[in-house]
Amino acid sequence: MSSNNVSSFSDPVQIPASDFASEKTPRKHSTLLHKVKACFLSIFKDAKAAPPAQLSPFQASPRRPTEGNLGRRLSEHDCNDLESRIFMSDLRKSLAIKMPSRDKGKRFSGQYHTLNCSHYGSKKNSPCQTEIGQESASIADQIRQQTDPLVRELLTDIHRLATLKLQQDQSTQFSWCCLQIANDTSAEYSCVSQLGKILFILDRQPTFFDRLLHDHDSLPITRIADEFNHIIDQVCKKMSERYTNHKSSAISAEMALHQTAPYELAGLLLTSTGMINVGIIANLRTIFVKNQTTPLNYEINILNTLKALEESSKLRSMIEAVKKPLSSDSPVNLVIRAALNLGPEETLTDHHARMTVLSALLSHHRQGNSADCFAAHLIEVLLSSSNLETPANDLSALIREGKLVRNTHGVQTDLPFLLVSSNDMNDKLLVIDREGNLIKNSKKIGTFKELDTFSHIAKVLGMNDHKKYAQSALDKLFSQNPNHSEYTQIKLGKAINLFIKEWSSAHSNAALGEMTAAARFVASAQIGHPLLRIWENCVAGMVESHSETHLRTSIAKCIIDSLEQFIKQYGGISNKDSAGIMQMLRQKIIHKIHLYYDPSIANASMTFDSHSAEGAFVLYDKAQSNQLKSWKWSRIDNPALFQEFVERIVIDIEDEWLMHAGALGGSLTALKMFFSELRQYCRSLSFIKSSMQRYSTLVPYVNLTTSSFEDLRCAPWMNKLGHDANLVLQIYSESGSTLPVNRVQPRNAAELFSHLIEYGRFLLKSGEHSFLDNPYKMLPMRIMNTHAFCLMPGHPTLQKALLAQQAPDEWIAQNLQSKAWKLTSGIVDHDMYKTVLTYALNLSKQKIEILKLLHDPYKRKLTINQFRQKIVEALKKEFRQEEQLENMYALIDTSIAASLSGELKELFTSSIIHFGNSNWSDDFHDVHFCFLANPGTGEIEVWEIRDDGSKPISIPGQYKLIRQQWEILTDPDKLIKKEIRTVSEVLDGNHFNAA
Repeated sequence: MSSNNVSSFSDPVQIPASDFASEKTPRKHSTLLHKVKACFLSIFKDAKAAPPAQLSPFQASPRRPTEGNLGRRLSEHDCNDLESRIFMSDLRKSLAIKMPSRDKGKRFSGQYHTLNCSHYGSKKNSPCQTEIGQESASIADQIRQQTDPLVRELLTDIHRLATLKLQQDQSTQFSWCCLQIANDTSAEYSCVSQLGKILFILDRQPTFFDRLLHDHDSLPITRIADEFNHIIDQVCKKMSERYTNHKSSAISAEMALHQTAPYELAGLLLTSTGMINVGIIANLRTIFVKNQTTPLNYEINILNTLKALEESSKLRSMIEAVKKPLSSDSPVNLVIRAALNLGPEETLTDHHARMTVLSALLSHHRQGNSADCFAAHLIEVLLSSSNLETPANDLSALIREGKLVRNTHGVQTDLPFLLVSSNDMNDKLLVIDREGNLIKNSKKIGTFKELDTFSHIAKVLGMNDHKKYAQSALDKLFSQNPNHSEYTQIKLGKAINLFIKEWSSAHSNAALGEMTAAARFVASAQIGHPLLRIWENCVAGMVESHSETHLRTSIAKCIIDSLEQFIKQYGGISNKDSAGIMQMLRQKIIHKIHLYYDPSIANASMTFDSHSAEGAFVLYDKAQSNQLKSWKWSRIDNPALFQEFVERIVIDIEDEWLMHAGALGGSLTALKMFFSELRQYCRSLSFIKSSMQRYSTLVPYVNLTTSSFEDLRCAPWMNKLGHDANLVLQIYSESGSTLPVNRVQPRNAAELFSHLIEYGRFLLKSGEHSFLDNPYKMLPMRIMNTHAFCLMPGHPTLQKALLAQQAPDEWIAQNLQSKAWKLTSGIVDHDMYKTVLTYALNLSKQKIEILKLLHDPYKRKLTINQFRQKIVEALKKEFRQEEQLENMYALIDTSIAASLSGELKELFTSSIIHFGNSNWSDDFHDVHFCFLANPGTGEIEVWEIRDDGSKPISIPGQYKLIRQQWEILTDPDKLIKKEIRTVSEVLDGNHFNAA
């Protein structure tokens, strides 16, 4: 790399080399370290900045070039060929090393260290000339004697990998060299870090050590650091290119960059033999996280997972044990390909499976547009936990078997997933001109046919000449434009539909529906990890997984009752036949019903949370021929398919009952006539109406006045309601009973805040201090019948209240209420006057009363409270509906807060206390819930705010929201799995104000 190229990435702030590496480095090398660190800092700058300059390409090793985009991997042929040279079938197993939790390794200071291989004598009397069995036994003994478990683990991996990748004499010599590094207590460096770098280089560039060991030359630590940084530079360049490419993408370049980081990290941590290189975690943490004190949202999961990997040998072993999917046609194969950008021609391996699981644990997850907060908040809690063994186990099971398994009501239940995601990506709007250019802010940012989303879809689905089909889709789009304008707008999801349709028309054997669904799922992988998406879908489906759930029993009952009514009225068969047929119908119907949660189902309107407009439980037919292949179950999502579903059950019963009756010598004529009439009834409108009428008595919000059954919000085939978050946790943890909660129904936001302070202080007194060490640890929380999200008891702004000595009410009065009064008495300046009135004019239709305010002399110097009151009075005269007024009040309060300046803005900002992670996002940012002082009303309220403290937004219907019942569930470490913490430990624990 030329110095000029590196300098173009440099940050104006001088960064010491110690910020980059975990140990001090030679002075002559510190410049390179500084430049590489500055390079990464530049990449992670705000997306609005100019794209980073391109680094000059590096020359790969002529003998062992890097394979693919995810780091070097041994091919299947290489592994088979090299395994004949391994002197142990499994070195880890033969050493019988138990890896306990990590002991903090020593850190040394100093400038140089050189590993001199000549210590072991000349070539003729080196250990390499002894019997191989003696050599391996001696090395194994030396490894066993290491006291640091991480050193033992790294030496084991190095020895195993050296046997695979170096010549026989070199591999033994190399292992002895690494042992010297571990045993040299006088060395002024971190042996864990150095061994990690050696393992890293050995895996990717073994020829580097071929050259150094050829003549028993010295092995300087500085050379190892140089080579390590050289390889990291290449990763830096690749991420820089992705950042630049997404300047013309449908998603922000910053989001694309942070979505890439977990995959790159996983590729760096995993060796080609499947081991996790724990020795380089400290270096990678410094490189990939810009500021560890105040990390960005995407960096929080990276920090948490890297720490867990460092401290838990069990977690590392679980990831190393991940296997590829059992079935070659399982939909989870598409999940892996979408995650790693692999084409169908590439055979999936265990390495790919490990990469997918590890990158998922390192990723940041958001709920999206779907109203599945009842499941999404649990995913957030699990990923924020210091114990990542349970999520790792779930993700591994999904990869290997395509399902989770839980004990529900004493029965082991399979929980498959649905390969679909919410429409966050598909709803992104594209502006295109007739030449095919993408337009953003009146500037050309790229071309439609070179859209990164199309490239990703084409690669994963194996589509050739995708640019041709994209251009064809664009031509069709403009040919359908009746106005013949120069520009058109289209949502990315519709653009994908056109793209796939054009490709499918040229490939007559292609299934358009399946290809479109797959393409949309692949596209969603650009803004969320696909494995986390299907994990969330699987968890959401848990609440309707067993035969006794409310929706399943309601569907079964409405069908059975409708059929039973027909059978009783028919009267053409014996009572014995009627009773037997009904018994078989009940069993068959309950057995064949399965409910998936589909997050992509659009609702007619936005839900009350103003974020979710998608999601529904959809009926699936567990076809008898596909019992072991849940992804081939039949989807029942409209009235016609529902009738066919019931008729298929009747046909199955008919075949069985006629065979049974014939064996007893009975007359079959009457039975055949009966079943013919019953099938005809299933196809009739009367059956649909009867089923819907019965369903409406069992499930709320069923509106039978609609003109079309397909438009129903709740129907036996599709239910667009949310679900019980507590039930999700109960089934997920296999507790078998209701879990204890901390519950409060406050009268106002101040009372809610006071209760949260008391609960946080209770946790501290009971010895629960983990959220102070991990400020991003989250607890399950919900507003009954409204929203499930996560409490953040360790957020720095909330910690101030929890650690204070004052009573909660006193602290709130001093730190929030006093600021609220000062804000309301602040004088409206010209900018606020103009901004807020303009906003109000946009809301008003008549504008008369608002215009009167504009003519009020500015010299009157209205206070903020007086100013707001005048606007509210004007709006009340025009609008009468309470919901309309609540929305307008929220918009006015938001505009007042946004137009504060100077001391008033500082006062307002200092009043903000973050307490909840909403699961939602605003572009790149997370959305939090916070307490703050409303400058317009002088009240303490709950608002939404970005995770960085920007863009506070008032929530409509503030007082209705607050007066709901709020619940906080117990420590998630006690709820997750029996293997981690038993249910009895949860239920026997003393919980503050537990209900």
